[in-house]
Amino acid sequence: MIQDSICAEFCNGLRVREVRNGYAISLPYKNFMGEELSFYALRKEGEQFRIFDDGTTIPHLEALGATLDNSTRSAALTEILKEHHANYDDVRGEIFRYVESEESLPRAVLDFAAVLLRVSDLLFMVQERAENTFREDVRKQVYAALESRAVISENEPVSDQLYEITPDMVIRAENRDPVAFFIANSAIKLHEAIELHLMATHEYHVPLKVIAMIESDAMSFGRVRVRADNRLDGVLRFRDEEKAAIERLQREVLGWKVVSRQSRPH
Repeated sequence: MIQDSICAEFCNGLRVREVRNGYAISLPYKNFMGEELSFYALRKEGEQFRIFDDGTTIPHLEALGATLDNSTRSAALTEILKEHHANYDDVRGEIFRYVESEESLPRAVLDFAAVLLRVSDLLFMVQERAENTFREDVRKQVYAALESRAVISENEPVSDQLYEITPDMVIRAENRDPVAFFIANSAIKLHEAIELHLMATHEYHVPLKVIAMIESDAMSFGRVRVRADNRLDGVLRFRDEEKAAIERLQREVLGWKVVSRQSRPH
C-alpha cells in the first residue's frame, strides 16, 4: 500500500535518541541553514513534556535580516505559533510547546516540525526580497552609467558558441572585448561565471571579460568564492561601495584610460 511505503520512507529518516529526561529527535527535513531538522522533548513535572528547538532558529533568522520588529513578519510568526500551540521565549531564543503526556508526543512532534519548517519560510521571503532588491539596484546603476556608451543585452548568451551559459548582462562597447556580467546572489551564479570564463578562454578562444558583482563580503559562497577571485576578470562588491563598484565595471567595459580621462575635473 502507498501508505505503508510513505510511512517506511518517512521512518527511514527519523531518528529518536534517548537523552537525560527525554528524547533528541531528528527528522528527514532540512532547515534554512541546510541542517537536519532536530529538536528536543524533555520531561517536566509528572507526565508533561516540553518540546523545544536549540534556541538558534529565530536568532539566526534575525541575524540574516528577518527581524521580528517588522509588523507583517511578526504577525506571521504569531499566527504560525498559535496554529500549532507553540510559543517563543525571547530570553532563551527558543520556540517551544508543552505536551501533557508521552502518548500525545508523536502528534506533537509532527506539529512542532511543521512550526520549524514554516518559520524557515520567513527567511526565504526575506532572502528573495533582498536578492531582488540587490539585482534591481545593480541594474539601474549599470544602465545609468553605461547605456549611452555601450550596448547592453540582458539574459542572452555572449555568442552562438557560448550558448550554454547566459550572463545577466552582456555589455559591448566599441573597439572593446564584450563583458559578460553576472549579478551573483548565489554560489551557483559564481560557478556559472567561472565556467563561462573557462569555456571562452580555453575551449572556444572567444575574446571576453567575465565580471561578477556580489552584494558584500558577508555573503557566503564557500570555496567557489576563492575560485572566482582567482579566475574571473573581477569580483566586485556592491553594498557600501556602489559608486566604486560601478566605476570599476565602467573601466572594464570602456577601458581604464577612457574612464580616467572622463573622471578628471575640468
